[in-house]
Amino acid sequence: MRDEGHETSARCIIFREDPATGTCVLLLRTYAKFDLPKGHVEKKDGSVFDAAARETQEECGFTIYSDPEAELDPDACEARILRGVTQPIECMNVNSKTGVIKKIVYLFPVETLCPNAVLLPNAKSGILEHQGFKWEPIKSISDSGLHNYLQRGVVEAYTIYRAHKAVNEALQKFR
Repeated sequence: MRDEGHETSARCIIFREDPATGTCVLLLRTYAKFDLPKGHVEKKDGSVFDAAARETQEECGFTIYSDPEAELDPDACEARILRGVTQPIECMNVNSKTGVIKKIVYLFPVETLCPNAVLLPNAKSGILEHQGFKWEPIKSISDSGLHNYLQRGVVEAYTIYRAHKAVNEALQKFR
C-alpha cells in the first residue's frame, strides 16, 4: 500500500533466547545484507498486524499468533505477540538531505522458542527471496548491517520484550 508518496511496510521482530548468546533477533539474508522479515501492507490484509504476520509466514515460515498466551512448540516455526503490545512500533526511513519520509515501517515484537526458519520462494515469482538467516545477538545488533532506523526499532522492541519476560516470570511464581 502506498500512502502520501511513501512506502508502508509491516515487519515482525522475532526474539528468541539462545543458551550461548542470550537474546537474539531473527535476520534474513538477501544477498549481502540482512533484514527483518517484512513486506508491504496489502488491501487484503485486515490490519497492519495481519500484514506483518502474513509476510513473516511467507518469508520464513513462522506462524504468528496474536495471543500472548499461545502455547509455543520449540520444534515448530511459530511465534506469539508479546504481552502488552497493542500498537506497532513505528519507524521512519527519512531522506537525510530532503527530510522527506521514504518509508514508514510498523514493527511487531514477537517471541519464539524455535531456532529454525524455513526460507520460502515468493508465491508469485517462485524465486527464493532470501539466501539464509541468522539469529543476531541483541548485544551486536548495531554491527548486524540492519538499517539504523530499524536498529532503533529493535532496541525499542527489546525494551518491550524484557518487560514481557519479567511479567511472565512473575506470573510463573503464582502458577
